[in-house]
Amino acid sequence: DHQEAAESHRRISMRTFSFHIVEDPATGSANCCLAAYLVKHRYFGSDDDAG
Repeated sequence: DHQEAAESHRRISMRTFSFHIVEDPATGSANCCLAAYLVKHRYFGSDDDAG
């Protein structure tokens, strides 16, 4: 339910140890991964919903 998701709190961070970066606090590096995940799982609906 998207209503429930909008009201809940999420914490997103990117961590990688292979580049000696403990955490990317701004999560700029994780934005593309999150966007791809949301599109793949049709979080915002299908293409038919665009009108």
